[in-house]
Amino acid sequence: MNQHRPVRVALIDPRLVPQREQAALRANPRARHTVHAKPHPAPLAALTDRRSPFLRFCVIGALGFVVDAGTLFGLIERFGVAPLPARVVSILFAVTVTWALHRRWTFRSDDPQRLAEWSRFLTVSLAGAALNYAIYAAVLLGVPGTPPLLALAMGSVLALAANYAGARLWAFRPGLAS
Repeated sequence: MNQHRPVRVALIDPRLVPQREQAALRANPRARHTVHAKPHPAPLAALTDRRSPFLRFCVIGALGFVVDAGTLFGLIERFGVAPLPARVVSILFAVTVTWALHRRWTFRSDDPQRLAEWSRFLTVSLAGAALNYAIYAAVLLGVPGTPPLLALAMGSVLALAANYAGARLWAFRPGLAS
């Protein structure tokens, strides 16, 4: 049973056209054809699509940021820990939370060697955290009076690309022997 509804289109994105109809479009690309186009997914459906790990990575990264910021804020404001050592603790806690979530949802890892995977993820995360921390410290020390949470946000945004590449290409790479 065909689940796609027929639609009339003038110019068609080839990704939406079944292969059997692509030959006709190549022969006359400006012709109007009735095709069975896939409906556009709802915005939240993209989060569950296996083809969008970067979006899921960003969502979990945002949750990790909340964990990181909440821990940092709590240590500084509630327990009087200085901002630089408090950041070390908040990084380690956020890494723990995000590993579990990335393993389950972002990369859907079923690697039975969890300890090896955790070690790779920890290595990637600590390299990203080192970059993040360096930016955080540079902002706090270079621009006196900067709120610690603003410095945290700046470091987090700039470390995102390095963390994603490392996680995808090494930490959660399927079949990777450690």
